Amino acid sequence: MAVLKTLDHSLNGGLWLDGHKAISLIQGIQNWPTPSQVMLPLLDKNGARRALVSVGERVKAGQCVAICDGIAGSALHAPYAGTVRQITTLPNAQMVIDMHLSPSSEPCTLLEASTLLQRIDAAGIVGMGGAGFATARKLGQPVETLIINAAECEPYITCDEALLREYAAEVVEGAKLAQTAVGAKRLIIGIENNKTEAIEALKQHDGFELIAVPPKYPSGGERQLIELLLGVRLSPGQRPVEQGLAVINVHTAYAINNANDGRPLTQRVVTITGSAVATPANYWLPIGLPVKVVLNTLGIAANARVRLGGAMMGRPTDPNLAVIGKTSNCLLIETPVDSTPVSPCIRCGVCEPVCPEGLLPAQMHFATQPFARDMLERYHLSACIECACCDHVCPSAIPLAMQFGLAKQQLNTLKQAERSAQRAGERHSAREARLERLAAEKKARMEAKKAALKKRTAK
Repeated sequence: MAVLKTLDHSLNGGLWLDGHKAISLIQGIQNWPTPSQVMLPLLDKNGARRALVSVGERVKAGQCVAICDGIAGSALHAPYAGTVRQITTLPNAQMVIDMHLSPSSEPCTLLEASTLLQRIDAAGIVGMGGAGFATARKLGQPVETLIINAAECEPYITCDEALLREYAAEVVEGAKLAQTAVGAKRLIIGIENNKTEAIEALKQHDGFELIAVPPKYPSGGERQLIELLLGVRLSPGQRPVEQGLAVINVHTAYAINNANDGRPLTQRVVTITGSAVATPANYWLPIGLPVKVVLNTLGIAANARVRLGGAMMGRPTDPNLAVIGKTSNCLLIETPVDSTPVSPCIRCGVCEPVCPEGLLPAQMHFATQPFARDMLERYHLSACIECACCDHVCPSAIPLAMQFGLAKQQLNTLKQAERSAQRAGERHSAREARLERLAAEKKARMEAKKAALKKRTAK
C-alpha cells in the first residue's frame, strides 16, 4: 500500500477558491447515450489532420480515421461504428460520422503495434489535462522523475477525481507503464489533500510515492506542481525535461493503460456542471460529441452560457460550433447573468501578489495596449500560464488572461515568421554561395584549359 505524504506548504501566489466540486461527485461516472452522429475535428492547435477514410465509407468502432503529420498532433479514431457522411475543410475542418442503428454489433478495432510508445502514438493519446501535446513524443525523452498530476485544482472540475475513485488501479498501471517508457527511477502521484476518497483508492496500490498538496489554485499547474513536490522552480521558458522531469495527467495515464491493451482513445470523462445543470455529474463522453447535443439531451436552455473548461481557465464557447475534444475536461454551463463592465486599469497592483509565476500582470496589460513586443518579452509574457488569478482579483474586471493569451499567439506568430524568414535567408545565402562556388570552379576550369592550350601552342 502507498504511504501518503502530506506537504505543509503551498505555492507562492495563487488563490484559495471555493471548489464547487461536491455537487458533481454525488453520483458515479455516468454513461452517455449513443448519439446519432459525432463530429471529429480535423484541425486543432497542434496542427491539421489528414483523413484516412472517404465519404460514404463504413468505419468500425476504434478505427483510425485521421492522422496528423506534425510531431505535436495525434491520430483520431471513430468512437462508434458508423458511416462517414461529410468531410469539410478549413475553416471548420471536421469529419461527420453517422452512427449505425446497432453501434455495438461490430467489433472494436484494436491497435496493432509492437512497443509501448508505438501503441501510445497509434492510440492518439495526448496530454488530456492541458495543451494536448502528443504523449508518445513527450515520453520519448528519458527522465529521472515522472509525476502524475492528480491535483485538479480548478473550481468545478472533478473528472480526474471521479476517475481515480473508480479506476485507480488502471491509472496506477498506466502510470507505471509510462514510468517504464521514460526510464524514470522515481514515480510520484501529486494530489490535493481534500480528495479523500481518491486518496484512499490510490493507497490500495503501491510502487509510487503519494504526496498530498494544499488545495490552493493553481497548484495543479505543471510548473507549480513541480515546485510544490520537488522544490524545483523552472525558469521562464524552461521545460521540465531539462530538469530530468516529466508530468502527465491522470486521464493520460488511464489512456496509456488502455493503449497497452490495444484500445485507442475514443472517449473521456467530462464534468458537466454549473448553475444551469439540474444534476451535475461526470459522464463518459465520446470524442467529437457536439456540445449542442449535450445541452439538448439535458434540457438546458439555448441561451445558457457555456464554457469549455472550468471557471478560471475555461473559455466561453458557442455550443453550436463546439465539440468534445481530447482535452475537454469540463462543460461549465450557467444561466445568463449581467456581466461586470470593464473599466480602465487603475494600477492598484492587487494582481501581482496572486500571480503564481511572479509576473507583473498590470505592466503586461499596458504592453499589450498597443502590442509592444520588447516590453512583453522583458516581462516574460511566455511564462504566463493563463490561470486567470489576475482576472479574479482585478477591480476593473479586465480579462487579463485572455489578453495575454492573444498576445502570446501574436508573439508566437511573429517568431514563426522570423524563423521562416531566417530559414529563407539561410537558403538564399547557401544558394548564392553555391552559385559563386560553381562560377569559381567553372572559371578555374576555363583558365586551366586556356593554360593547357597556350602550352601546346608554344611547343
